[in-house]
Amino acid sequence: MYALGYIMASHPGNFGKIGILGWLVEDLKLYVSLIKDYRLGAYKKFPFLSAAGIVFTLVYIISPIDLIPDYIIGLGQIDDAAIVGLCLYLLKKDLKKYKQWLKESEDKGTNERKTDPRANS
Repeated sequence: MYALGYIMASHPGNFGKIGILGWLVEDLKLYVSLIKDYRLGAYKKFPFLSAAGIVFTLVYIISPIDLIPDYIIGLGQIDDAAIVGLCLYLLKKDLKKYKQWLKESEDKGTNERKTDPRANS
């Protein structure tokens, strides 16, 4: 419940237009772009906490060990939803910083983003 509320609050105007899957796809593309820019040396602030959060969330969701067992219908999914909500929160914070960096680099008129030399071959 918290995760859905957070998602809706973080995209107030777009949620009804693009839906939750569209929003997730947009943010995933932006996160991949962030990783590429970091790998190429253009973006210096790699979001280690978010990356660890993604790994932890996937392991926690897949793992049979939970704080509240999943076989307790209704209650068993609350801890999973809270972990997903926390992961989304961390991702949104880092993506917001990355969007700000992109905007600042465009406003400066300097293109700090580099192209991957391997992409042309």
